[in-house]
Amino acid sequence: MSEIIKIEKSPFRDVEIYRLLKVRQKIHDDYGLCICLAHCGGERHPTHVKPMPRSFEFYNVSHLWEGNGWYWTPEGGMETFSAGQGVTLCPGKIHDYNGFGCYLEDFICFAGPVADQLAKCGVIRPGIVNIGHARVLLPIVEMASKPDCDSQIKANIALQQLLVNLHFASRENGEATKHDAMESLLREVAKRPDGRWTVTEMAEMAHLSVNQFIRVFSRHTGLTPKKYIDELKMKLAVEKMHDSHQTLAQIAESLGYCDQFHFSKRFKQITGTSSTAYRRQFAPHRS
Repeated sequence: MSEIIKIEKSPFRDVEIYRLLKVRQKIHDDYGLCICLAHCGGERHPTHVKPMPRSFEFYNVSHLWEGNGWYWTPEGGMETFSAGQGVTLCPGKIHDYNGFGCYLEDFICFAGPVADQLAKCGVIRPGIVNIGHARVLLPIVEMASKPDCDSQIKANIALQQLLVNLHFASRENGEATKHDAMESLLREVAKRPDGRWTVTEMAEMAHLSVNQFIRVFSRHTGLTPKKYIDELKMKLAVEKMHDSHQTLAQIAESLGYCDQFHFSKRFKQITGTSSTAYRRQFAPHRS
C-alpha cells in the first residue's frame, strides 16, 4: 500500500488523509475509472477499537467475509457489522472502520470521473452495506491485477455492475423494511385506537424522521397519518354502533376522545351526519 497510498496528517484537524499516488494507465484516463488498489484475503488483527479519524482521497468498497467489524463516523458514532456486510466510502468522508479479533476482508480502492458520477446519482454512498457471503470482489480483484487493457476494462465494468447491484438491492431492502415497519405500525394502531398517536411517536416507532415518515406513510396507505387515524376511528365507531350495546359516550372513550361531544363533532365532520342520527337511523336496535 505504501507505494500507492501516502498517509499524511491534516494540518487543520486531527485526521489522517490517505492520498492516492498517480498509478493510472492511459486506459484509465480514457475510460474514466481506475482501480488503484485491490486485495483479497486480507487478514487483519485489529490493534485498536477506538476510532482514529481518517479520510480517503479515493472511493473504497470493503467486504468482510469472516469476523465482525465496526464502522465509525463523527456524526453517526460507532456501528457494528458482521460477515456478509461491508463498508463503502467516498472521498473526503471522515471515518474509521476495523474489526474485533480476526477480520478477513476483500477490498477495492478506485477513483475517476465515472465513480464521481455514480456517487453524484446516489449509487455510491458511504456506510455499511449488505454484500452477501459470496466473495463477489474476488473476480474483480483478479481481473484488476492484470495490467493489459482488456483486463482493466473488464474489471471496471464488473466493478460498476457490482456497485449498481448493491445500490438497487439496498434500495429494495430498504423499501421492504419500510413496508414491514408500516404494517407493524398499522397493526399497533388498530390494537390501540384510543392512543394519542402523534406523528412524532409514529415516526419514532417506524425508525424514520418525521418528514420521511409522512412521505412513506402516505405512499403506503394513500392517506396522511391524521386522515388515516380519523377514518380508522370512524370505521370502528360505526362497527361498535352496529355490534355493541355501548353508549356513544363509551364508544367515544374507547376511541380516545375526551368526551362524547368531541367524538360526535368529529364524527359529523367526517361522515356528514351526527353520531346520534346515524345510530338512530342505521342501528336503532342498539340505541
